[in-house]
Amino acid sequence: MPTLLIAIDGSGYSDHAVDYAIRRAGVSREPVHVHLLNVQLPMVGVNVKLFIRQASLESYYHDEAVAVLDAPRRKLEAAGLQCEHHIGVGDPGQVIVDYARSTACDEIIIRRSFLKRKLSCPPSTGIPRRRCAKATVRALSRAALPAKIGRTTSG
Repeated sequence: MPTLLIAIDGSGYSDHAVDYAIRRAGVSREPVHVHLLNVQLPMVGVNVKLFIRQASLESYYHDEAVAVLDAPRRKLEAAGLQCEHHIGVGDPGQVIVDYARSTACDEIIIRRSFLKRKLSCPPSTGIPRRRCAKATVRALSRAALPAKIGRTTSG
């Protein structure tokens, strides 16, 4: 059974990735299993650690991710695809690669503009957007898995 991992950020780009997975499953000879993954960037800083409890942070990450993952999950289930959703916190590229390895995914599906828009580091980290996106691409290139990094239009 082919296993696909789709990185979901709640944008139209993620919708295109889900559509691609549905099309891919339609031409597969075997049933396809899909993992949806939303990666939350960690909140860092002295004030976060001093004033926000870890349980509150975890609840925040969970609530934000579930809100983003709900529509793609429903769309896949409506198309008759078996799927699981997961939440990660950390460096997006590394989280995606680690998750793909741990679940023995056959392919990672991610949209190119997702890399540019959502996988860039927030200003609070002090890491330039371009360098963070490059780190994500570097991590994905080391995944030793096929990665479909598609255009922003359907295809």
